[in-house]
Amino acid sequence: MSSHHFVIEGQEPALLIETKKPLAHPFFEQLAGWNPIIIATEEAISELIHANVNVDHLLMDKSAGKSDDEYRSELPHLQVHSDGSIGGTVNAILKNADCKHIQLITDENNNFERWNTIASDLGITVFTPSHMWRHIAPGTFRAWYPKGKQLEFYGDIRIEGKTGIAEYQVSADGIIEISSKDQFWVGEPLY
Repeated sequence: MSSHHFVIEGQEPALLIETKKPLAHPFFEQLAGWNPIIIATEEAISELIHANVNVDHLLMDKSAGKSDDEYRSELPHLQVHSDGSIGGTVNAILKNADCKHIQLITDENNNFERWNTIASDLGITVFTPSHMWRHIAPGTFRAWYPKGKQLEFYGDIRIEGKTGIAEYQVSADGIIEISSKDQFWVGEPLY
């Protein structure tokens, strides 16, 4: 971070990595560089250790008799979590750190129900191989988009007086307004 940026405690998002090849993700370096808390799953941890990425928390299933010793020898400060659901564990980690937003790198496309468990008390942005998805709480979401921008939606939303839309192309540069009585997701293709 350059010296002219001032960040309020808890303002930066955490990063949750649950992909076998995190270094191959096009946004990995950018996201890892801006996230003070890095959480990894078992499938990601080996590649991250070999790349000297400083992982703070490991989500691991110890019920299969696995040991975290090899990871702790590489990352002595590593905190290992093996109980509960991923959503509950991530929420507890971030609540303890006073962090209110998380970014997720995953190989899964469109796993909204699972992502909703992580997003229950947090803001979340999900980076899949093809999209960036933002979780939006019930209410109205406003954002500026350029003309021609493709957007995709998951959830019961209302945009420009229309409901039930799954895809939308922005017709003119400017702010669009999307509303819903329930949580929903706004997706932008990465390419």
